[in-house]
Amino acid sequence: MEKSRLAPRLIAVWCLILLAGTVYLFIGITSEGLWYDESYTGCIVKQPIAQIIEITGSDSHPPLYYIMLRLFTLIFRNTVLSLRVFSVLGILALAAWGIGPVRRITGVKTGMLYTILVFITPISLDMAQEARMYSWAAFAVTGSALYGCLAFRDGRKRDWALFSLCSLAAAYTHYYALLAVVILCGLLLLFILFGRKSPKPFLIATGTIVLGYLPWLTKLIPQAGRVSDRFWIPPVTLNTLWLVLVYPFSSKFSNPFSPVLTDIAYIAALLFMVKGIMHEIRNKDTGPKMPVIAAGTYLLTIFAGALASWIIRPVLVERYMIPVLGLFILGVACGVSSLKGKLRPAAACALLLAISVPQIYYIYTTPSNGPMKEAQASLIQQLQPEDIFIHTDEHTFGSFCYYFPDNRHYYYQRKGYEGYSNYDAFKPNGVTIDSIDQVEQHSRVWLVQRTGANDSISVYEWLSGGIFVADTPMAFYQNPASWYGFSVCRTTPGDPETIAAMASGRDNENKLTLRAGPFKSDNGKALIVLFNQAPMDGPGISYQNLDIVNGMVEAVFYNLPYGEYAALVIHDENLNQTLDFNGNIPGEGFGASNKDSHVQGPPVFDECKFMYDAGQDYVYIPVFYY
Repeated sequence: MEKSRLAPRLIAVWCLILLAGTVYLFIGITSEGLWYDESYTGCIVKQPIAQIIEITGSDSHPPLYYIMLRLFTLIFRNTVLSLRVFSVLGILALAAWGIGPVRRITGVKTGMLYTILVFITPISLDMAQEARMYSWAAFAVTGSALYGCLAFRDGRKRDWALFSLCSLAAAYTHYYALLAVVILCGLLLLFILFGRKSPKPFLIATGTIVLGYLPWLTKLIPQAGRVSDRFWIPPVTLNTLWLVLVYPFSSKFSNPFSPVLTDIAYIAALLFMVKGIMHEIRNKDTGPKMPVIAAGTYLLTIFAGALASWIIRPVLVERYMIPVLGLFILGVACGVSSLKGKLRPAAACALLLAISVPQIYYIYTTPSNGPMKEAQASLIQQLQPEDIFIHTDEHTFGSFCYYFPDNRHYYYQRKGYEGYSNYDAFKPNGVTIDSIDQVEQHSRVWLVQRTGANDSISVYEWLSGGIFVADTPMAFYQNPASWYGFSVCRTTPGDPETIAAMASGRDNENKLTLRAGPFKSDNGKALIVLFNQAPMDGPGISYQNLDIVNGMVEAVFYNLPYGEYAALVIHDENLNQTLDFNGNIPGEGFGASNKDSHVQGPPVFDECKFMYDAGQDYVYIPVFYY
């Protein structure tokens, strides 16, 4: 058993490691704006605690993180900095387990290696600067495993109590943390049975956990039914499963600096973990095998999520492995610590750090959240307090509700495009509507359209049909490395009779259909831009960003006045909303209306124009690769 007291020299070293880690996690913490999930956090913690419990009860996450953050922001205010500082504290708490229960179980060397590895694992940096519950979920799950092992070994009531407390905290923080705790309890029970120990303390502890969680079961069961009926997670493939496994060495949107380096780092860490398990199995000690508990809970949690995804419906994405991140790191630390000699463990850490440095640098220097900071800086100069916003996608709706809290925001949910969150989190300034006639009448209305959104039609229907008249050109906001971009246009409401006709659906009689292809693959998006005059650059009078299906796309533009138009098609493979070039030659698929061969030079309106009228409302645009 490890001595309870640490030498002052070791305490000083640990404090220096934690201090260095704190500085590392704070660098650039507010350099990026919030994306939708973080905006949801920022808005829901403005609500009273009772309302937070009610909202999360009909959403897809437990309430504990939001309640803790609510209390934190009451003291430190609700800002981007304070929201993310709370996540930093979660990673620091996760690392600090090394000086306490990890050291008690495995010794000073493994405890210190564990703390260092928490900081040098790239995803820790991303999660520390993400205003979400993941860092605290990892803290709670790791604490549950550590105190469960200590309680099994030493039989202290205090450790059993801390095991129950950490397990409950995990269960009330994230549902994958709950799954991890269930698996962990199963593994501990196996050790108890095979070790021929009395199961009574374990049964009392787990009984306490069950009793403590019973009040939330009334919320969990309906949530599970809601997820099984409709959710956003795509099918889980073997590639998806691999991305989940290598996620500790990737970035939060699984956009690694180098997939090869990410794979190498994970394989190296996995080998260290296996080494630790083998070393512990050879140990004659009959106590709980910490590497086995850690690695077993980590792997079984992920594979349970994958199995549920294959049998029932998809419920696994990369960031859902974060609740078991601490266990993964603990398994790796045990393996590194088992290496013989003093230099080999240090060399192993240096190897993992060297492989991870490019990814860490990439996280620091590559903005992936989207352009909300830039949009706020630009629009704040133009906004008036009484201006209202209409959104056709939840991502802009949530982000704008947080960044422009003094304005009214409407999320228009076109028929067939239901959202995934409980949007009561954005009240009182954010509400959902299903008809334009539910919008309060005002002379200044901002229309916001997310690039690549499911509903990429409504805004352009409103503009082309006279429901709203544009007062400013469409402004586009997009960071090259981010999937999240949007366009914003200030408008004046059109004629009331036109608005009433639009709301009743009588205005969709005339439409122009543009069909384009063949595309060489379905990767990326197809950007179709419509013009009614020269020059053919910029966003034109309307555009759509479409998914490619079997090499083809079809765009429909409603309520266009009859006349001459021209259109461009771009195969936007890298989602940067522009045509890329290799020198002077297009580097992506490109086509123009009225052109049945490669476009030579900049497209000219008079050469690409076509007549749209009652007898000609369909145009095919061939796509060429250079």
